[in-house]
Amino acid sequence: MFNQQDLEKWWEHYDASGQAKKWAHKWCSIDPQTQLEAGHAHVWHERWGEYDRRGGSMKYTDKWAERSEGDGWTKWGDKWDENFDPNSHGVKQAETWWEGKHGERWNRTWGEQHNGFGWVHKYGKSSSGEHWDTHVD
Repeated sequence: MFNQQDLEKWWEHYDASGQAKKWAHKWCSIDPQTQLEAGHAHVWHERWGEYDRRGGSMKYTDKWAERSEGDGWTKWGDKWDENFDPNSHGVKQAETWWEGKHGERWNRTWGEQHNGFGWVHKYGKSSSGEHWDTHVD
């Protein structure tokens, strides 16, 4: 049997003007000596939130995990956020990352800029040399 610790917090607020704020934070850990299947973690976190304001919105997530590898920890995660005004102008941004137990690192970032009329600027890059910068109508 292993010792599991976890936490989960939620919050929501709605006001008379139609605005809403919501967020959650979840966290869990198990004994680092526990044998796991590939892709599973000993510690994980997840945070998300959103703020809706009369047609505009802001949303985000941030998830990451940690796995004990005996003489170190492997970590990975992803996060994104988006922010749009009532006219559908806005930006989405994200990052996916990984860190090995000996300090090796990799990441990929990307984004989208929306003008509200169907035009989208898409861009991104990674630490392994990927890159893109395009426009879509």
